[in-house]
Amino acid sequence: MFSNHYIEWRKSRMYGIKRYIQPNFFNNKKLLELGCGYAELGNEFYKLGANVTSTDSRIEHLKVVNSLYPHIRVRRLDCDKDIIQENYDIILHWGLLQHLNEIENHLEMVLSKCNILLLETEVCDSLDDNFYISVNEEGYDQAYNFKGIRPSPFYVEKIIKKNGFNLQLIDDPIINSTFHIYDWKHKNDNSFYHGLRRYWICWKNNISSPIAMNNKIYFLCGGTRTFMDCFDSTYENIISKLFNNNNDVNTHVLLYLKCDDHGPKGIPNWDFTYENVDMDVLKNKIETYKKKYNNITFHSKILLTNEITDCELFSQIKNRKKYIDFLSDDSKLLRALHCHYNIEQCGKIIEEIQINNNITFDYFIYIRPDLFFTSPCQDIIFYNNDKVIVGNNDEIIIKKGSKSYTIIHIDHIAIIPKKYKNNFFFKRMELIRNNKNIFIDSAETLYLHTINNNYEIKNIGNYFIKRK
Repeated sequence: MFSNHYIEWRKSRMYGIKRYIQPNFFNNKKLLELGCGYAELGNEFYKLGANVTSTDSRIEHLKVVNSLYPHIRVRRLDCDKDIIQENYDIILHWGLLQHLNEIENHLEMVLSKCNILLLETEVCDSLDDNFYISVNEEGYDQAYNFKGIRPSPFYVEKIIKKNGFNLQLIDDPIINSTFHIYDWKHKNDNSFYHGLRRYWICWKNNISSPIAMNNKIYFLCGGTRTFMDCFDSTYENIISKLFNNNNDVNTHVLLYLKCDDHGPKGIPNWDFTYENVDMDVLKNKIETYKKKYNNITFHSKILLTNEITDCELFSQIKNRKKYIDFLSDDSKLLRALHCHYNIEQCGKIIEEIQINNNITFDYFIYIRPDLFFTSPCQDIIFYNNDKVIVGNNDEIIIKKGSKSYTIIHIDHIAIIPKKYKNNFFFKRMELIRNNKNIFIDSAETLYLHTINNNYEIKNIGNYFIKRK
């Protein structure tokens, strides 16, 4: 029971929650699940931090819940007849409404007992806000009292609004699963079929919306090089794919670019030379991006060369002897220091952007300017929001004698949740200016040390570094 198509369907509906509501929103919230079945969904909200009570009309279902999830409180509740006795922060009402005899009195009662209603049901295809179809039902996952209903979505919405609630219809294809479809378009033919569904997030008029507005800024930092050949691919595969509902309020891009190039690295297979980029040409190109991608807000700082001289930067090192192996070479150390200094400058600019725009960013996404993306990243819900996600699809095998070593380049792209902002932007140069004890052998070692190993390596789109 509650297997087969239910497994993927539970996942897809939870994708909707993770996309539209911040996961930490549920911490310590008192949540009531109606028509729980075996409470697999209730347990997902328990994992998000909610204090869950699950209810069902069938005692045999509740016995299974007690066995599977002893941390969930259970109550028997026949939603055709019984009254909810307590008040809750959230009521989870998925897959039940269509199995009730009537919905108007029921929803009035439910809405009087919560601040937020998560509602999902099978419906009929009608624009009439009084229309519904009554049906006979039988089965372990059907109407307990054998009478069900397929209401018009507009009938449901009228009841919700009448009882002092706002609502947001979520008709996002990410919720679709097998034959359960949420992004269908109305034909207004008064028909229904199994799997024709709607999904709402509802909240009282006098409280703030629980729907997440993920504010994010993408920052491309470093030498311009082939940036102008790559940015379209960055937009199409990363900026437009990582989050949905991007607009010029919640989505920002910072371009911190240097027009000159500091020449080969002095590393075999990595010695590349680039011509300097004309600053006016670059600025004109950025203006075309602003017009082309007018759903996001651009910020830019264009430099002819480094903001700080090599001598000035080198003087900030507390103890030169702590930089060993690869970084024992002054020229290589300076390149690493300029990179970390640039990141720090981006952090300062982003803090100014937040103040000037009265915004707090939830995510910061670092992208190397010369990455050409060939396939898109996943949606943000598939990345761990409790870690810095460092992208990698560029592994190099280096042989030293009889041994082989895999070098993983983690400084190409990263997703930084707000909690790691200061570590990512500012702790690197802070360590350089104060380090007396830690030996550092590469720029990557310094990077990972300052984010305290709170990271995961995961693909963030497929890409390659576009050379000349």
